Amino acid sequence: MALDMPWLPVDVTLPCLINPIPRVGAGSQLDFQVFNSQNSTCEATLNFNNTEFLPVSVSVSPRNCAGDQIARLKVPQNVPSGTAFVQWQCIGERATSCVAIDITDGKGNFELLKLELDDLTPEVICRSISSANSTSGRPSSTPVVVAPVTTSCSDTL
Repeated sequence: MALDMPWLPVDVTLPCLINPIPRVGAGSQLDFQVFNSQNSTCEATLNFNNTEFLPVSVSVSPRNCAGDQIARLKVPQNVPSGTAFVQWQCIGERATSCVAIDITDGKGNFELLKLELDDLTPEVICRSISSANSTSGRPSSTPVVVAPVTTSCSDTL
């Protein structure tokens, strides 16, 4: 189901955290708390309000620590400024998580962005170590991005 709110500049699939919308500077690092009980590879996709930019996706490879993880992603310098959505999905899971962000200081250069993505390597940091199939009391079918937990997201609109 698409979100039908005239004040929101792009169509998104629910659920998506849209309030508050954190401001994020291009080039800054975003840390997301993720519960990935299957310890599977996940994908982060940036969908931009600027229709001259296609969405960009990067894969995040797991470490040997199912459960509570931090997925660290750098916002590329050459993205457009404005509203964007970061969506997360993990292999073997139907659930996705989404958060709206307001990107500032983006250079808005699609050709340079394509080159920049070749060097963009997200990482996963283990918060608690458990076996690869542990559920730690949470349903194994739902990886959850709880919230961006970076200081660069502290300013809100």
